[in-house]
Order: sequence, then structure tokens, then C-alpha cells
Amino acid sequence: MENALTERLAEWLSRRVKPNSSADIPDVSAAIATTVGEVRRNNEDRAVIVRHLPASPNQRGFILTALCDGMGGMESGARCAELAVAVFVAHLVNDPLVDPPAALEAATAAANAGLHREFRGRGGTTLVAALFQRESATGVSVGDSRLYFLSKEKRLKQISVDDTIAGELSRIKGGIAPSEGFEAFSTQLAQFVGMGESIAPRLYTLRYPEAGSCYILSSDGAHSSEPSVFESILAHAPAAQTAIGRLIHLSNWCGGNDNATLVCISPSTEPSVLKPSRNAGLVELWDSSGKLEILLPISESEKGSDPALPTKPPVAPRAPQPERIKQITRKRQPTGQARRRKRGAGTAGAHRTLEITPADTRETTTIPQPASDLPKSAPFEKSPEPAGAPPEGGEKCP
Repeated sequence: MENALTERLAEWLSRRVKPNSSADIPDVSAAIATTVGEVRRNNEDRAVIVRHLPASPNQRGFILTALCDGMGGMESGARCAELAVAVFVAHLVNDPLVDPPAALEAATAAANAGLHREFRGRGGTTLVAALFQRESATGVSVGDSRLYFLSKEKRLKQISVDDTIAGELSRIKGGIAPSEGFEAFSTQLAQFVGMGESIAPRLYTLRYPEAGSCYILSSDGAHSSEPSVFESILAHAPAAQTAIGRLIHLSNWCGGNDNATLVCISPSTEPSVLKPSRNAGLVELWDSSGKLEILLPISESEKGSDPALPTKPPVAPRAPQPERIKQITRKRQPTGQARRRKRGAGTAGAHRTLEITPADTRETTTIPQPASDLPKSAPFEKSPEPAGAPPEGGEKCP
């Protein structure tokens, strides 16, 4: 089932969408936005928010947000990002999640293996993700896409460590490393998803966000501004979608040299948010352009392991029934003089053109399903441009 789910997710993520879009997702208290920028022709960022409501008693539900930034200087950046997200999500959906850090590490390893198998190290992507389960949270990162935490006091803290030369120096020195003399390669990635066996994902134990706080996922095109500006915009925005929309606009106003994607999430601790499904597992997946829902039927063996879950009683085989023949009589339409004689004689029976035997009076209407048994995604509107935005063609920041 994991392979089939991976293929379905990758297919949905590769659909044609607007290069600039945003969405507010109140079901999981999140917002997501992306832009292609002012220079690139294609958007190779992929970001999703997932809610898994399993029917199996052996699995735990979760809310997940993941962001992949396909590497534009290598082969098929967009395809790499789509495949990495699909494999990563499908692996977690099929994992019992007894040990969330181990599950995230295994999902990252599966995405890395899938990309390396297809591209042999010639293509890759970054990955950053945060997994939420019943008041516990865990993060993972590979590359330079970042995970931030914004406290209820509106203080921004970078949780993840960039897998770059500058990031390694920052980690060693315990602060922001100077870039003088390292400009040519300080932003080069030290590792990425798709590189092969030597990958070492970074895992983070997170605290569940309380009211007024949130986590932010960002691709490098979105956090290229000064940290103080980044924090100030997030702190003074009235809502999550407004905040990330302003940061997306800022990225474009300052040149838009790269794709930029942001996710802001603060899932509720209410039990109803992760209420288990009863008859089938449900996977809900959002991106900045739509939503996908996938039903995962539960097997009878899994139902039998939990008496609280409904099971279907055995059905006895039906005895063969004699074939019934539908008798249809088409009433002849009066013509010429006969029609004139019937004019004015009332309309009783005038519209009854088919007579069906009593055994066949039941009528059933079947609405044909599309090729896929999954609902089509519903588009979201683009977030409004913040007040005070410079007009098109205006001067860009140096």
C-alpha cells in the first residue's frame, strides 16, 4: 500500500498549479504560501500539511508539515521535491509511530534512497518537517530549509541548523559565523536528500506550541532577509496567513532571486483534531493550491484486533434468481386527424410514454466517478497584498 500511496501523492503534487499562491487552513490552524520569485521560470519548492486519522488501533494519528526545496542547479529539482515529499509522507502514514524520532529518520532515509535510486546523486532536495502528536512534537531537517519557533512573546528562534559550510561553522562557534572569505562556498550544501548512504538527518525534540506561538518552515528564498526584519514581520502580523504573505511579498520586492515558500502552523491540542476514523483511515493533505483526501480501508484482521471497531457479519451466498424480463410498451403517438380528435380531451396519460411492470418500478441513479476515486482538490484564493505594497515596476531593494 505504501508504494501505491507514494505514486498517488507524487501524481497530485505534480499537477499544474499557479506559481504564486497561498492558503489558510483552519482545520489544523495553519497557513502556507509560495512564490516562484522574479527570476526563476519554475517553482521547485513543494510544501504540504498532512493530517492522518488512522482506523487501525495499531497506529497513532498525527499532523505533519513538510517542505522540500528542489536543487535548481541539479537535475529535475521539482521532480525531486515531489518524490521526496510523497515518499516521506507515505512512510509515516504506514508507520505505527511508537518512536517518532526514529520514524522521521526512517522516512527521511526512505526519501533519500528513492531519489538516489532514480537520479544516482544527480538530483536532490532539501527537507524540513515537523510532526505533531497529542501534545508532543518532533522535527527533522536536511539541507538549508529552516525550522523556526515564534513564542507567544513574539520572539523568533531558529531551531534547525543549516547543512552548509556557514551552518557548520555557526554550530561549532555557537553563533553566526562570519562569511568573509567564504562567500564563494559558504552557502553550498553539505548534505541533501538524494545524496546516498552518507546522509545524516538532524532531529529535534520540540515543545508543542501553546496559544499565541507557532512553528515556521521556510525555504532559503524566504528567509534571505535580515533576521530582525523576519522576526518583526511575524510579530506584528494579525494572522498567520497575513504574516507569511508579507514575507513572500518582501522576498519579491527585494529581487525575488529564488523560489520562496513558508508554512506557519500551531495545531490545537483538542482531541477532536486527531479523532480516529472508524471505518477507514483518512489522509488529508493540503498545499498552497488545494486539498487531497485519501481513504485507506482497514483490513478485517486489524478490525478483529479491536472489538470497538465495527466488523461486517458474514454474508450467506444468494440463491440463483430466475431472470426477470422487463416488459416495455411504447405508446403510439397520435398523428394527423387522431391528434386533432384528442385535443381538448384532457391530458391524463399524455406524458406516460413508458409502461414498466411492477417488479421493475424501482429507479436507481448512479453518478459516474472520475478515473481516480479521490476527490479533486479545491482551489484556495491568493492572500491579499499587504497595505503599502510598492506598485509594479517600482524600485527593488539592493
